[in-house]
Amino acid sequence: MSLLTENYQKIVRREKILRVSAYFIFLLCFVGIMGLVFMVPSYFLLVFSKDDYLRRLHVEEEVLARKELGKLEGRISKVNGKIEDYEQNEMKRRAISDLLVKLFRLTPSPEIKIFNLNLKRAKTGEFLLAVQGNAGRREDFLKYVAALETSPDFSGVISPITNLLSESNLEFNIELKIKPEIYSL
Repeated sequence: MSLLTENYQKIVRREKILRVSAYFIFLLCFVGIMGLVFMVPSYFLLVFSKDDYLRRLHVEEEVLARKELGKLEGRISKVNGKIEDYEQNEMKRRAISDLLVKLFRLTPSPEIKIFNLNLKRAKTGEFLLAVQGNAGRREDFLKYVAALETSPDFSGVISPITNLLSESNLEFNIELKIKPEIYSL
């Protein structure tokens, strides 16, 4: 219960509401200003460093792209290397099968048996075909060497004297010089 008249009570009540509203508005403004004061430095920091962050992001994207490109370039260079090796090997490849067919046609089948063939390159650049085998008799071996010497595919036959030491069951080692026009690199 109040001793004030009703008219004054309304005025006092309105004053209280105005004061509370003013305090609330003052408090709200104070919080807003304090928030603004504390948030402005970080805002300016972000605004001024935005270009720096974007530049760093761009550089990192370029580095990642280069790494992926580097891996891809590495794979491509490996494949190119294999292709070059393949092409070089294909260019070096020569058919020797025709020469071997001619050699075996010159070989009399029951008298001469060939055990081993070895193709090698001499220091002079020409190719030698080393033939190891067995001849039933010395005369068969001499006929075989004569047939090889008359062959147009070979420029010479190298037969050591040790091939002629036995009369029968003769083990022989001969080297055939292949003509460069028949087989070369």
